Parts: sequence; C-alpha cells; structure tokens
Amino acid sequence: MNLLLIMPRPILRFAMRVLRWLEYHGRYPKALMYDDPYYSSVFLSNLGSIKMSADYHHLANWGTNSIFVIIGEMKPTPFYAADGSVSVREALKLSLTIDERIADGFYFANSIKILKKLFECPELIERPLNEPIEL
Repeated sequence: MNLLLIMPRPILRFAMRVLRWLEYHGRYPKALMYDDPYYSSVFLSNLGSIKMSADYHHLANWGTNSIFVIIGEMKPTPFYAADGSVSVREALKLSLTIDERIADGFYFANSIKILKKLFECPELIERPLNEPIEL
C-alpha cells in the first residue's frame, strides 16, 4: 500500500512543507527528482490518444519544467486554400504553455515559426543545423 495514502494528514502536510523547502533551496532529493515529471525540459502529453482536446496546461512553481506541449484528438477540420476552395482533412490541436521567465516573447515567436515550418516541411530536419531555414 502506498505510504502517502495511509499517512495522517498533519504528517503528510509537514512532509510536503519540508519537500517544498528543500526544492526551493535546491536540495530536493535526486532520487525523487528522477520520477517527478516536473523535473524535465518539456512535458509532452498526448491527450488525443484518450479522445480529449488539447487544452492549455498550467505552469507550476515546482521543478525545472517550463514548457508544456499538449497534443489533442484528430478531428476532421476544414482547410481553406488561397483560391477560396475548402477541403476537409484530419487535423489535431497542439497547445503550448511556455514560461516567460526562461526567454522573451520575441524568441518564442521565432521558435514557433520555425516549429510550424518544420511541421509543414519535415524534410528540413535532415538539413545541417548551421544552415538557416527561410521562414
């Protein structure tokens, strides 16, 4: 049985306060850090696999994670061409929640433009990293 489920509430609160204090001061135990999804660069969640939409995830003041990527369910979506024609294709919603404390909006806007271009032209991934991508 999970120890946290049987622990009396006051003791559990005290233990969590101690962990929060350790985390704040950079002394959070590495053994706990390896299993904690908030200690990662990017948190990726495929909610589409369980037929859910890609809503935005909140940021937490815990751990090192500063980017949430949520993938939604595939749905028929209308696409409008430049000539005015409409076609219906499968598409999914991709939601990004990014912590502005790690970089500014200008940097993220350019990063999202590059990500969009890579989704549109996946063959660009095979090009050398030092070769610029025309946006």
